Amino acid sequence: MARMAGLGDARAIREEFLDRLPSALDERPSQLPTGFPGHVARSIFDGLRSSGRRLV
Repeated sequence: MARMAGLGDARAIREEFLDRLPSALDERPSQLPTGFPGHVARSIFDGLRSSGRRLV
């Protein structure tokens, strides 16, 4: 389906996403607004990590 949509190889897209996910999540906390609730950020980031593991 990815090819039909002009996006290329879905496997390659997924692998690139999974390769970049850990560093992207490590960088984001410093970019959150001052006072952003830590427990909310942790929940979101933990959910993204969990989703990434399921994509493997």
